[in-house]
Amino acid sequence: MSLRSRATFIDRSGKSYPLTDPRWRGDDGSPLSLSELPGLTPAQIVPLERSIWRYQGVLPVDPASGVSLGEGWT
Repeated sequence: MSLRSRATFIDRSGKSYPLTDPRWRGDDGSPLSLSELPGLTPAQIVPLERSIWRYQGVLPVDPASGVSLGEGWT
């Protein structure tokens, strides 16, 4: 399950908006906050991966579209 399907923007009144809806403020004009997300668990870490992609289970991008520059242990 991706971040986009789990998180939402929330305005001051409590109204939620999907992350896929490009907006800078709520319908009431208030700034938006990001909804709380569950934390990272050890099961979501790919232990043999030596880059930022070891956390692919919680990153908001599709791992298939990821690019690595050989950064290692980021």
